[in-house]
Order: sequence, then structure tokens, then C-alpha cells
Amino acid sequence: MSHGPHPTINDTGLADNCPRCEEIAADPFVGLDDNNLLLLVERTRDWMRDKQHPRSDNEATAMRQMERTIVRCRRLKRLGETA
Repeated sequence: MSHGPHPTINDTGLADNCPRCEEIAADPFVGLDDNNLLLLVERTRDWMRDKQHPRSDNEATAMRQMERTIVRCRRLKRLGETA
């Protein structure tokens, strides 16, 4: 599925009203290249510290997915440190 004519993900995040961006938001690990995934991780970490805000509903969905992953990884890391 191709993207419609909207600014790049790097510049404005995942666009609303774009089926491809909605698909990427649902599973950013599959839909994003490494560079954009890293940018999402950084924006999500800042969002978790109230230093960023999602730029679209689709970006909010992707950031919630990433937040869940970050929280789970932190918990696994803690478990590994006590094992």
C-alpha cells in the first residue's frame, strides 16, 4: 500500500487519514525503518517525561505501542538483574 501526498514521517509524524500511516501506527516495529523507529523511541521517551506530544492520532497510537514496549523491557531488565 502506498502513501498519499503528505509530509514525511520525519517532519510531521504519522499522518491522520492515511491508511498506510494507520497500519504503521498499529505495529511500528513492522512498518517503520530503523531510523524512523529510533525517532519514535526518542519521541516516546520524551512523551513519557511530558516533554513531547503526539503530532497526530496515528502518532499517538504508535507512541502508546512503543510506551508499552519500553515499560515491558524495563521490567524484563529488572527481572534479569535480580535473577
